[in-house]
Amino acid sequence: MNPVPSTTSATVRLLGHVLSIFIHAHALPELGILVWQDFQFACGVYPAHEEFDKSVCAEAEANVTRMRRHPSIAVWCGNNEDYQQIVQWSVEKKELPAKLFYEDRLPKIVARLNDDDVPYWPGSPFGGEGWDTSDPTVGDTHQWNVSGAISHVLSEAKEHLNRSGVVLESWVSMVP
Repeated sequence: MNPVPSTTSATVRLLGHVLSIFIHAHALPELGILVWQDFQFACGVYPAHEEFDKSVCAEAEANVTRMRRHPSIAVWCGNNEDYQQIVQWSVEKKELPAKLFYEDRLPKIVARLNDDDVPYWPGSPFGGEGWDTSDPTVGDTHQWNVSGAISHVLSEAKEHLNRSGVVLESWVSMVP
């Protein structure tokens, strides 16, 4: 069974809370699929006190050690949208305690334990001056307008379904 839907992509992104790469570990290399592997941080402002620091480092070391030799890992990423949240929330002081992890602890753990020189990236999106996560010329960005377009299409399809009584299997076969 193919763990990745038919697509023209050769890369999948696994968010940190979905450290399930080993469920399909045998299939990914056979399919030529590369993995952008996030650590466990997403959409938040995390603390960096000593006890949490120790816990984060222990979990990161265990995961990097467990997955470091997997042939499909293409990049390790510190977080999903944590820098972006600070910018979007217009936090004046732009404090992000967990940058200790993204910019110091995690890159050092990856460098120390990673056998294959797989690169580390602090977060996604990331880049630009003053954590400008929307600058398409620096780092990477998240294109939310694409998701909005898909949501709009699905919303219209749902409305049409309610009026027309289309068979669910037909609708599923036409919606990406």
